[in-house]
Amino acid sequence: MGSSLVIASPMRLLCLVLVVAATVSGAGPALAAGEGLRVGALKVDARLGTEFGFNSDVQANGGSGGSVAQLNIRPSLNLSTPASGLMQVNAGAGLGWRQYLLVPDGQKDQTAPDFGGIFALRFNPGGAFSFTPSDQIRVSSPPNPAPTGGPITAVSNEAAAEFGFHPGGSASKARLGFSALAKASYGFLQYSNGDGYDFRDKAVGKGRGEIRYNFLPRTAATFVATVENNIFEQATTLAGVGEGSGEGSGVALTNIDTTPIRLFAGGETLLSAQLEVGAELGTAIVDYGSLDKPSAFVANAHATYYLTRRNTLSFEYLRDFADTARYSWVQYDRLGVKYATSDQLFDASARVAASFRNFGPDQQDPLVTETTDVIASAEGRIGFKVAKGVLAGFKYVFETRAGSATGVVDADGAGVGDSTDIVSASDLTKINEFTRHQAYFTVDLKY
Repeated sequence: MGSSLVIASPMRLLCLVLVVAATVSGAGPALAAGEGLRVGALKVDARLGTEFGFNSDVQANGGSGGSVAQLNIRPSLNLSTPASGLMQVNAGAGLGWRQYLLVPDGQKDQTAPDFGGIFALRFNPGGAFSFTPSDQIRVSSPPNPAPTGGPITAVSNEAAAEFGFHPGGSASKARLGFSALAKASYGFLQYSNGDGYDFRDKAVGKGRGEIRYNFLPRTAATFVATVENNIFEQATTLAGVGEGSGEGSGVALTNIDTTPIRLFAGGETLLSAQLEVGAELGTAIVDYGSLDKPSAFVANAHATYYLTRRNTLSFEYLRDFADTARYSWVQYDRLGVKYATSDQLFDASARVAASFRNFGPDQQDPLVTETTDVIASAEGRIGFKVAKGVLAGFKYVFETRAGSATGVVDADGAGVGDSTDIVSASDLTKINEFTRHQAYFTVDLKY
C-alpha cells in the first residue's frame, strides 16, 4: 500500500464529514474564545502550539556538539460530536514543524516536518451494539543518530475496526453488568532516507478481545486476550547503529515473523472517594525458534489519587516486551509518576519516569551475551492563562540513557573465545549513552 493512498483516505473522509454536516445543518455560531466552533452537530477545535528554546543533544547520541536553538510549531484541528446519539465522530489532524535556528559545526541540520491524522466513526455508541472503524497515520522525521546524516522519514499507519456488545446500553464504568469488545487492526512502519541507516520495515497485525464485568459502581473485573503478528522485512544485511539496526553485512534476521499472545486478568476499583486503582497481570506465549525469549510475565498497573478536584497524583507501571530487528526483542519495566494541577489562571504538571530494558540475542553479533540499559526522564510544565484561549508558559525536559553489554572475546579481541573469556563488550555492541536537556518557552492558542 503506497503512503500517498494511506494519507489520502482519512483526509477524504474528514472532508466528507465536514461537507455533509455543513450541508445538512449549516455552520453554527462561534463559541467563546477557546471553546471551539459549532458546525451543525460537529464541534471544531483548532489549536496552535509554539515552543522556542534549546536542545542540548538533538541526535541523542552523547555527542559534544553543543546546544541547538530550536523552534517547534504545531497546528492541529480536531472534530468531534457529542457522546450520545446514533453516530459519534472523532477526527483530527496535526502538523509539526521542527526548525533549528543554530546548528553546531560538524552536524547536519535536522529541520523536518511531522504529520499525524486520525479518524474514528462510532455507530450506536449508546446502544447494546457498537461498531467503530478507525484509521491513524503518522509521518515523522526523527533526527538521524549520525551527526552528519539527514532526518529519517518514518511512515506508519494503522487501520482498525472494533465491535462492542454492551447489554446495559453503555460501556460506562458506572453501569453494572458486563460488556465485551473485539478489535482487529493492521498497521505498518516504513523507513526511508537516513543516509545509509537501514532500519527494518515492519508490518503488524493485532487482535484484542476484552470482557468487562461491573459488579459494583466504579468496580470491575477485566479479562483481556491479545494476539500480534510481527513481520519484519526479510533482509540479509543490516546497516547503521542503535536499536532496530546494526553495523556490518551478511546478517540474516531470525525473528522476521513472530506471533506473541498475551492473556491478562485484573480489575479496577475505587478504594476511597479519592483513590482509584487498577491492575492487570498476565502471561505471554511467544516463540523465537532457537533464540532465547523474554519472560512470560507481563503486567500493567495504575493508581490515581485525587488530592482535590483539580489536583491529581498518578502512578503507572508496565512490564512488557516488543520485537526489534537487531536484538530480536526487548523486555522493559517502566515506572512513571505524574502530578497535575490547574485552576482558572494556570495549569502545571510534573512527571518522572524510568525504563529498565533487557535486550534479547544480538543478531548482529552473536558473541554478545547480554545487553541492558536504563532510560530516565523528567518533565515539568507550567502555563498561565493570559487571555481566553491563550496559554503561555515554560517547559523543561531531561532525559538520560546508560547501558552495558557483555560478550565472549579472546585475549586479542578477535571475537573468538569460550565461557571463561566473558568480558566487557562495549566495543561489540553500540549503546548510545547520552544526557539531554531541553528548555522551551511556550505559547498555546486555542480557538
